[in-house]
Amino acid sequence: ISKSVAGIVSNVQGNSSILTEKHIFQLESALPKTHQCYNWILRYKLAVSGASLSTLLHSARGHSQLLLVLKDSGGAVFGALITETIKIHEKEKYYGNGTIAVWSFQSGTLKFYPWSYQNSYFLLTSKESLALGGGGNFAIYLDGDLNKGSSGLCQTFSSPCLSSSEEFTCISCELFSLHPPSNNLS
Repeated sequence: ISKSVAGIVSNVQGNSSILTEKHIFQLESALPKTHQCYNWILRYKLAVSGASLSTLLHSARGHSQLLLVLKDSGGAVFGALITETIKIHEKEKYYGNGTIAVWSFQSGTLKFYPWSYQNSYFLLTSKESLALGGGGNFAIYLDGDLNKGSSGLCQTFSSPCLSSSEEFTCISCELFSLHPPSNNLS
């Protein structure tokens, strides 16, 4: 898929089983200007790579601009812009910065939730789970099998529940790395 914003064309490499062309255009225009018109490369796809957080994290290695895309059994499509190299912390410790954001499609329209400045609970990863946000609830929580998750009212992003219900079953997960058009796309 090629996408064009304000006449600038960039590419999505790899076929998403979650995102439609309409989703991609909406996400592209909602991303911070510093991430628009980037090339998107599909690094992980649950249906191909298997249901493993370890595999997802391995596919993210070396990339600090990522788009996590999820679909739950209720049909909700949601995810996160992760602007940080994902790493496992043996001690539960949040990391990341205020450019991380979460998003969801609600009735076909994208809702984008940047950092709210209420806390700095951006990203929490371990061998058993990946979580974004905190303060009340996680914006997104996924178990190590990428099967069960949760989402609720989250102070970090002032976001509501992003999934179809607070406890959800993940039926599809994809991870894209984002690259400026002039970068090598490997």
